[in-house]
Amino acid sequence: MRIILTAVVVLAAAVGAEAAETAADKFVGDLVSTCAVSAAVKQVRANLANRFVPENKTAATEMPKALKPFLGEPSAEKKEGYVAVRLPIKAAVKGLKVTRVNFTIGVQNGIDAQVVTFAAPLDQVEAKFGDAVRKIRAKGAEGLEVLLEPEGDTTDYVCDHSM
Repeated sequence: MRIILTAVVVLAAAVGAEAAETAADKFVGDLVSTCAVSAAVKQVRANLANRFVPENKTAATEMPKALKPFLGEPSAEKKEGYVAVRLPIKAAVKGLKVTRVNFTIGVQNGIDAQVVTFAAPLDQVEAKFGDAVRKIRAKGAEGLEVLLEPEGDTTDYVCDHSM
């Protein structure tokens, strides 16, 4: 009886943990699992491009409603040929806190990257996402580069789709 009760408690806790995943957790999790540009990533990128890269004449779009409660105010920095947009986000993936997602948006060119910043050192990020990075690289998708770049106590997970 004790074993069955323990199994039920463990199962209920697991179901509760899955239910606790937020829209922001899923958004970031989908991005780092495959570096795919999902519909939500496209929508967020289009919103930021419309706001910060008017030269691209991107159609206006809203941020996904489910993400809004988890997003901070974006900031942008113009560089030569692109705009770097930092979007603070409250999310966690595989137990690692995410502080922001950066979008590198080319100005009338093919520059396009998403960078997820984890509040964790490289060894922790590599332990959680190393297999995903290796699988993405093994697929050898043309025009996709995936990198883990440490900077102090944070690590950037880079999905570069630039052409």
